[in-house]
Amino acid sequence: MKHHDLKTIEPFYTDIVLKGKRLEIRIDDRDYQPEDTVILRQYDPEKQDFSGRKVKGVITYVLRGYPAIQEGYCAFSFETNDDLNKLEAVRDYLLEHGANDEKVNDKIRELKEARK
Repeated sequence: MKHHDLKTIEPFYTDIVLKGKRLEIRIDDRDYQPEDTVILRQYDPEKQDFSGRKVKGVITYVLRGYPAIQEGYCAFSFETNDDLNKLEAVRDYLLEHGANDEKVNDKIRELKEARK
């Protein structure tokens, strides 16, 4: 089992976090395999920098050699911990729009307690 750290740009990052996108088409240069872990990091190509946001997942299926997939590429599906990824996305949004760390962390604790 390997770990893969990958760049993801908009709108795909938001689609993963908020809309349930669970399929990636990638250059097949890393020997992706089921049960490998991935971190998909939001990347801004204009700034040539990462935002700090990320989604953690586990690859569940890899497709290679299918006529609709260009040679040298693969498609893989993955699962995430949706609740945690959404909480982190909300936290990042609130911090970017003026909320302070203490209020955000209090709200996250409140939401986690409500889930128990």
